[in-house]
Amino acid sequence: MEDYGILIERWMTILKLKLPMLIPLLVMIGLGVVISIIPLLLYFEIYLWKRGKVSDPFLKGIKSGFLLWLLIQIFLVVEAGSGIFGIGGGLNALAFIGFFTIASIGFIIGGLLVALLYRKRNSPFIVRRKSLRNLVLIITVLSMLGIFSGCYSTITCTVVDAQTGEPIEGALVLAQWTVTKGLGLTYHKVYKIIEVETDKNGKATISATFNPVVDPPIIIVYKKRYVAWRNDFIFPGWEKRRDFQYIDRMTIKLELFKKGYSRSEHHLFMNSGIIGASLEKTPKYFKAESEELSEALREEREIK
Repeated sequence: MEDYGILIERWMTILKLKLPMLIPLLVMIGLGVVISIIPLLLYFEIYLWKRGKVSDPFLKGIKSGFLLWLLIQIFLVVEAGSGIFGIGGGLNALAFIGFFTIASIGFIIGGLLVALLYRKRNSPFIVRRKSLRNLVLIITVLSMLGIFSGCYSTITCTVVDAQTGEPIEGALVLAQWTVTKGLGLTYHKVYKIIEVETDKNGKATISATFNPVVDPPIIIVYKKRYVAWRNDFIFPGWEKRRDFQYIDRMTIKLELFKKGYSRSEHHLFMNSGIIGASLEKTPKYFKAESEELSEALREEREIK
C-alpha cells in the first residue's frame, strides 16, 4: 500500500508541474475543434446533396478535417511571406502557423464529431432535423465568439475635464495590443501600438485591430496637469478599474493632478505595461513620458 501511495504522490507532482503547459495545448486543440466544425458540417451537407451517401463517414471526417487544416496552413505560409491578406505577415503570421500546427488535432477531432452525426444516416441532416439546426446555431455562435473575442473595431472616444465636463484638446491617447507567447512560462509581444491626439472637441479615434489571439488592449490617456487615465487601473492607489468597456463614443474623464500626489508613482503608473513605445513609433507619448520622468526626478531631488 505504501508503494502505491508513493507512486500516486509522484504522479500528482508530475501533473502539477505539467498542468500549466497542458492547459494552453488543450485550449488550442479545443479552438481547432470549434473552428473546424461549421465548415466540415457544410462540406458533409454538400457532399451528401451531390453524392447521396457517405460510404465511410469516419474516414471522410478525418480526411476532410486534415485537408481543411492543411489549406489554412498553406494560406498562412503564403501570408507569412507576403502579408497581403491583412493578418500582418512576418512574425504575426508565423504565430498563427504555430497555433494551427497544434490545433491540427482539434481539426481531426472536429472531423470525427461531424462523422458521428452522419454515421447512421446517409442523408443531409441540417435542413431536416430541428435539433441539429440548433446545434449548428450554437456552434456558430461559439465559433464567432472564439474568433472575434480578440477583434476590436474602430471606436471614437471623447476626453473631458472631470470637474467642468469641458472637452480637452490635445490629450494624448495611446493604445497597445499584445499577443501572449510561449507555453507554461509565457511572455507578451507587442502586436500593435498607436497614438492619437484629441481634437478641439476632445475626440480621438482608435483604429481597429483584427486578430483572434490578441490580448485586451492597454489604453492610456494623458494631458499635462492631469492625472493619466488607464483602462485597467486608477491612480492613485492602483485600484483595478471595473467600469471600462471597449465601446464606441465612450467618454473619458481626466482629473486634475492634485498636490500631494507622487510624481514618481504617477510616472510608474503611466509607463507600466507599455513595452512597445519608442521615439520612432510613439514620439508624442515618448516625449510625455520623458517629461513625467523629469518631474519625478526633480521631486526626488527636492525631497532629499
